[in-house]
Amino acid sequence: MAVDGNKTNLDLIEASIPVDQTEGRGLSIVKKVPLAWWALMMLVGATAIISPHILMPFNLSHLIRQAVPGAVVALGETFVILAGGFDLSIASTVSLIAAVASGEMAGKAENILPTVALCLSIGTVIGVTNGLIVTKLKVPSFLTTLGMMISVQGVALVYTGGMPVGGFPEEFRSLGLGRFFGIPYLIWVLFIVAGLSQTFLKKTALGRSILAVGGNDTACYLMGIRVDRVRTLAFVLSSVFATVGTLLMVTTFRVWDSSMGKGMHIEAISTVIVGGAAIGGGRGSAVTTILGWLVMTMLFTFLNLVGFPEAGRFIVQGVIILLAVAANREALMRIL
Repeated sequence: MAVDGNKTNLDLIEASIPVDQTEGRGLSIVKKVPLAWWALMMLVGATAIISPHILMPFNLSHLIRQAVPGAVVALGETFVILAGGFDLSIASTVSLIAAVASGEMAGKAENILPTVALCLSIGTVIGVTNGLIVTKLKVPSFLTTLGMMISVQGVALVYTGGMPVGGFPEEFRSLGLGRFFGIPYLIWVLFIVAGLSQTFLKKTALGRSILAVGGNDTACYLMGIRVDRVRTLAFVLSSVFATVGTLLMVTTFRVWDSSMGKGMHIEAISTVIVGGAAIGGGRGSAVTTILGWLVMTMLFTFLNLVGFPEAGRFIVQGVIILLAVAANREALMRIL
């Protein structure tokens, strides 16, 4: 039975998931993640006290614009976590896509569209490969994407030789620097991507299947849902979103840099967890991921203002993941 014909079955599967692993619709999302909302309000208040000017509309939009690529990457990671897995390869995917985009565009406007198509193809191949290894060879997603992360980073270094290559044309960079009605283009793009992601997860049978598979894959299989295809789709979406996030990120650069993508897999996972998604799947949404992204953005802004070292963000992200792992030991053992 195809996934698209299982709306009734999906309702039954969602009903079988414990209450604390499901999520209501609309405003009930807020009730499910009260700590994240409180954290966001406290951080905004604390930041306003230390540096009121940073919350001025122009400055705030600039701050959010810089963080938009990370939000898009985190939205992609959301699909995999909701389906009951992890994708560690997104950091290297970002590095490779940035390198290919810089090298193939080579500063020429006529190369933009062919390069974007090439990058999306590469991202799709990485996602499909991850998905097939996890579903067909039954290798845990953590190990699969760890191996892919190392391999893809190697490809990026071979492609560039470890040196800057090509460059991004001004016509492409205008996307990252321009504004529409005073709001940066990148923020408009994020609105669209997040809205489509939320609609897909909550209003389509395929999107709801991702949540259902993460919550109870055995029940999904018995109901006729093609669990392997759903999980593979989650990995493809993760890689494609990482590709899109990268293309948005490099609009503010002139050339590829070897540090691009560094630590973005940890940032994405911690963002999704802070938003309220459950390790092991079955709970979460695009809305909660955006909430987590806002919390993390304001947290790091606050830490920068008080003089916390930039490298210290890895400490914060690591602690968040450790706490989440400690609170979800059983679910973690199931997916590993």
